[in-house]
Amino acid sequence: EIKRKVFQVVGSLGKRTRIVERKKQQYFLKDFGNETKQFEDYVDGYNKLKMSGINIPKLYMYDKSRNIVIAEYIPGKTVLDELVEKDLKERHFEEAFTFNYYARKGKFSIDFDPKNFKLLKEKMVYLPMTTDKYNDKWSFEKNHIVIWFYSRELVKYLKNNLIDVDTERANTKSQAEMNKQIALMVVKYYK
Repeated sequence: EIKRKVFQVVGSLGKRTRIVERKKQQYFLKDFGNETKQFEDYVDGYNKLKMSGINIPKLYMYDKSRNIVIAEYIPGKTVLDELVEKDLKERHFEEAFTFNYYARKGKFSIDFDPKNFKLLKEKMVYLPMTTDKYNDKWSFEKNHIVIWFYSRELVKYLKNNLIDVDTERANTKSQAEMNKQIALMVVKYYK
């Protein structure tokens, strides 16, 4: 029960993170326990991201006295799941560059790891509600874009995270072809 609303736990997403349900609608519940600073960072991050224009799950309610948040639950695949199966659609790169632009204008950085984004009706949603002070070296085009393609860097990433690698797909493009594809994407969508 949170703010006189009863939620039923229907699944676990990790330590202190649950999928809950109320009136046949699923929600994401995060219990920060005694971690008041993390709870406050989450709520502050949500407000900053919402104001920036970055597509994020809606925060429905929070209980400051218990350090609990209830947010929209985004089912489905992450960008990483999609990338493991097939190349990303160009519109996903356009969205990533738009998010990068919003973050830069808001003077904060977000983590462009592809597991931090889910696809909802073919649009990307950024999941972590945390931001850092803006640092150009953590921008999408300088740090993470290389793992948004099936590149050598993504293969290393997959192996480090114990995810199966499609070796045939990994060897279809030379490094020069991959670099060209990345450069063209940066030129086309950088704002």
